[in-house]
Amino acid sequence: MKTSYVIGTVPSLVLAVAATAQPQIIDIGVPSGTIDSYVTGLSDSGADASASCNSPKQLPLAWNTNTGLRELNTAGGVYNALGISGDGTTIVGSGYLASQNLRKPIFWDALGGPLAWPLPPNWTGGTYYAANGDGKFLVGVFTRPVNESCAARTDHLGNIVFIAPDPAYVSSVGAAVSADGRVIVGYWSNPTDRAFRWEEGMGSQDLGLLPGGVHSRAFGISRDGSSVVGECVLAGDVFRAFIWNGGNGMVELLTAESGLDCRAAVVSADATVVWGNAVYGPHPDGTALIWLNGNLGVRLQPYLASLGVDLTGWTLESVSGVSRDARTIAGAGKHNGVRRGFVIKNLPSPCAPTIVDQPVPVAAVPGGAAVFAVTATANSGLTYQWYRGYSDALADGPTGTGSAIAGSDTPTLTIMNVSSDDAGFYRCRVSTECTFANSSFAQLAINPGCGTVAESMPAGTSCTMNGQECGNLFEVERDTCGTLQVEYITSPGHCSNVGMRFYLDGALMIETPPVGAGISTGVIDLGPVSPGRHIIGMEGIGEEGGCNSGYLEAWAGTLNITSCVDAPYFTQNPGDAETCTNSPAPFAIAIEGGGPPALTWQVSDPVTSGAWRSIDEGETLATSGQVAYWAVGTTTESIIITPGPGFHDDWTSGSALIRCGAVNVCSAAQSDAATLAVAATCCPADFNADGFVNGDDYDAFAEFFEEGYLGADINQDGFVNGDDYDAFAEHFEAGC
Repeated sequence: MKTSYVIGTVPSLVLAVAATAQPQIIDIGVPSGTIDSYVTGLSDSGADASASCNSPKQLPLAWNTNTGLRELNTAGGVYNALGISGDGTTIVGSGYLASQNLRKPIFWDALGGPLAWPLPPNWTGGTYYAANGDGKFLVGVFTRPVNESCAARTDHLGNIVFIAPDPAYVSSVGAAVSADGRVIVGYWSNPTDRAFRWEEGMGSQDLGLLPGGVHSRAFGISRDGSSVVGECVLAGDVFRAFIWNGGNGMVELLTAESGLDCRAAVVSADATVVWGNAVYGPHPDGTALIWLNGNLGVRLQPYLASLGVDLTGWTLESVSGVSRDARTIAGAGKHNGVRRGFVIKNLPSPCAPTIVDQPVPVAAVPGGAAVFAVTATANSGLTYQWYRGYSDALADGPTGTGSAIAGSDTPTLTIMNVSSDDAGFYRCRVSTECTFANSSFAQLAINPGCGTVAESMPAGTSCTMNGQECGNLFEVERDTCGTLQVEYITSPGHCSNVGMRFYLDGALMIETPPVGAGISTGVIDLGPVSPGRHIIGMEGIGEEGGCNSGYLEAWAGTLNITSCVDAPYFTQNPGDAETCTNSPAPFAIAIEGGGPPALTWQVSDPVTSGAWRSIDEGETLATSGQVAYWAVGTTTESIIITPGPGFHDDWTSGSALIRCGAVNVCSAAQSDAATLAVAATCCPADFNADGFVNGDDYDAFAEFFEEGYLGADINQDGFVNGDDYDAFAEHFEAGC
């Protein structure tokens, strides 16, 4: 007995299908009448940036990923834009008043700009350098005529908090602020400079010096304010980058180029990645630097090139902003010899969590416990949140339906005293400070006693105009091992008595007497029936009053079905497949048992031996950012996997294991694993990878082409169109 359960279908695709966005650099451009630009800050999403230009005039600028570069209003003055809030709504900077020969702290927000809060008495100027996550706190420096400056924080109501320097110093500058606005970093100055960290309610802290240091300055801060980056200047104007946190203090960020004079300016949300620049240049590979996950700092430009970023004509000089997920960075450099601001997007996130072990389906008996678990890794701390469905976040404690939850914010979720109310699909969201990853869904099936399943569903039919015969059978398919019982309860809102006819595989089995609104037909035994799949049909028979014409939702009653169910078991396991990049590889199983069972396909984890990853519909990216594979039919008995150009980046051996999992109300089962062997290149005309070029290949290609699957992208330009058809035809005629 072979069943063929189709749990979901794949929608048709248009013929021109865009490939996954690749890492790219964007020149933000320049305003009319100017020749240069540089980015000064980036929003959390990476979609908005602050920028400025200097030549031949100074202008404040804003950039958006959809609308591009625009000038901020200056009201005829001379302004610059030096930072942006995390939500992208507020840009900060300063404006120059020539008549007074001083700068004023300025900002732009949703109300417009340039805007300025009144300065306190005796304070005449200043500059805002940064804004917090929601733009409610602006940070910078205020000045007064006695050649004194003081770091300050202004809130959204204009209230000012001065961050005075240590008594041993004269002045202070606020350079960066945490997302919540409670932590500010910068430096005290005169007679020397010293990096500081100020926390609301705690005061200021001297961050110290590296061994042999004379000056230190803090420029960047992690999202939660726990880590600080900047520069320390040693005797002889030797510059060294540093990172500071409460546990380790100030630590030098070493570089692959020994003795390189450098500073650190920007740090990722979770403090695992730092960007900065070499102090002295120029250099063929640019002066911008990156320190990745505790490794030695390297030139940013060759690192990005290794990720596939086309930097033709560019020399990257500095980084001034990073998105929360670290997939977008921004800064300044030279493009074809002219200073330009840049935004680089679609980078692989260096701080994203990786789910190593996915939760697996669970079948539990009423009153028992269901346990789901997930394993994940990351370069920084992880947090967990379990969900039922897409958005129903779980919390520890009673559920209100008799069960109780524990571990909703841990790697292991336990549901105790389960009932049918707890049945459904569960997944876990694993987060770092900068981004998150969702696990695959795992089903919880409640088994009311393995071998028997009882279910209820709304059911209604359409009736003829004379109100006597109801056509359009309500039908449902079920797999049973022999027992099959039905019961229909009419709607309480039904207009008159109604009888029911029940069919099995198209044959009338019984016709019930008419029953009134809200009344049951009683339990009707349609068995014993032969094991296997059967179609249950139901038809209403109208009676008194002839009111059953048409179809009304209010007439839909409840159909109860009781059947026996076998545990799922595989009668056919997937077979090994050999293919090459951009050529499809099919895998198929056959399964028996009741349900229908929910099917999931998995691929062996390329990093952790014995671990498995869920295969999602559509494309999956490799760690390099390239497409690892495309998958079609991930919830059906037949799946097609087309390896992409990034397959060998993760599965470096060129092979992976593929298997299928099934679960119904009785239990879960796994198929044997099959091997997917992928050659880097092969004959494009041998589309089905059977070692021959014949009509079967043309048919297989035509099917992929008509559906718009990226496996038909023969010329690998990221689209499926007529050029690919021509390219395939040429290979086919040539025999390879």
